[in-house]
Amino acid sequence: MKVFFAALFLAASVFVNANPWTNRVEAGLRTLQEWHNPETYRWNTTNWWNAANITTVLIRYTVVSGSEEYLPIIDQVFERNKGKNFLNSYYDDEGWWALAWIDAYRLTGQKKFLEMAQTIFEDMTTGYDEICGGGIYWKKPQQYKNAIANGLFMLTALRLHQEAPKTTIAGKEPLEWGELVWKWYRETGIINRETWLVEDGLRDCQPNRGRNWTYNQGVTMAVMCELYRINQDTEALQWLKN
Repeated sequence: MKVFFAALFLAASVFVNANPWTNRVEAGLRTLQEWHNPETYRWNTTNWWNAANITTVLIRYTVVSGSEEYLPIIDQVFERNKGKNFLNSYYDDEGWWALAWIDAYRLTGQKKFLEMAQTIFEDMTTGYDEICGGGIYWKKPQQYKNAIANGLFMLTALRLHQEAPKTTIAGKEPLEWGELVWKWYRETGIINRETWLVEDGLRDCQPNRGRNWTYNQGVTMAVMCELYRINQDTEALQWLKN
């Protein structure tokens, strides 16, 4: 249920200032908040990473609506859950949180959000090695290199570059990390050049054919858009068009 709400709002928030989307989004948010737990500042029935998605929804709604209604909740999600720096055993979970806090930094200008995103990203770099030519794992310790973990890693790197381009994290600037993994990603066959769908990941360093999840498509497309936005990467643009 929460994944449905998150997907709906991420899409609908673009149209929040235009009827009938305004009323629909606001009604959806009110329903979503019925699951809000004031003790944990998360949402009942959601997983850890879904809470990051919902936080992103509230941030984006705040940006496009100009409403300050959810600013206290966004801040309390951070303050109540920052004890472990939003880290766990799954690199993709960490990526969702890093992206949420980059968005929060863009919204508020508060450095604590950017610094947390950098801390999370630094942990994500520990999942990188040269097995299968590069890329990060999905789960600690060293389990399965897949599209979503690497997609979120690249997207986080590229957005961190936009906010703090000269920062060095684990020996590289964020853009270096993003471009390094993008080069590996497109060479692995994870993007199927026959169907132009993103496969789920690698088994024995070969792509799992026919395992196509929508979130892998969306995150990969976002990476391509960011690459073009940053350095006019025409190859990424062509891949996006395909």
